[in-house]
Amino acid sequence: MKCAAEPRNSLFVRGAGLSDRVDYRLMETPEEKDCIYLMRYRAYLHRGVTSPSESQRVSDRYDDAPNAWMFGVYVDGELCSSLRLNVLTSECRISGTTELFGDVLHPRLDQGEVFIDPVRFAGDPEKARRFVRDDFLSCLT
Repeated sequence: MKCAAEPRNSLFVRGAGLSDRVDYRLMETPEEKDCIYLMRYRAYLHRGVTSPSESQRVSDRYDDAPNAWMFGVYVDGELCSSLRLNVLTSECRISGTTELFGDVLHPRLDQGEVFIDPVRFAGDPEKARRFVRDDFLSCLT
């Protein structure tokens, strides 16, 4: 499976330094999402948040919810981190956060408020060290 990506139009482009090399992409295909699940596993295993598993993937039922948006963060064309956003509205309340804090969120959603629930952040542990180090060293020269 190839988790590096061919260049394509980015969703956002940012300022100087490392951010010039960053591309944020909406992950839509099963292959793109599988790369995220694999990276989550490596990141969560590295931090002791999950146990070793045969599948070497971390996903949950909210990944495929109709209000879920999964983004991959690429640096120099390599997938380095990801974030899932669940957009909570009165019509669509699917999120782990609404399950945990429904007593607070449901009344506000009933009143028409909209919430963005940023969850499932993961960063590739090896790439994070490399890019942070490289960016730091470039500031010194």
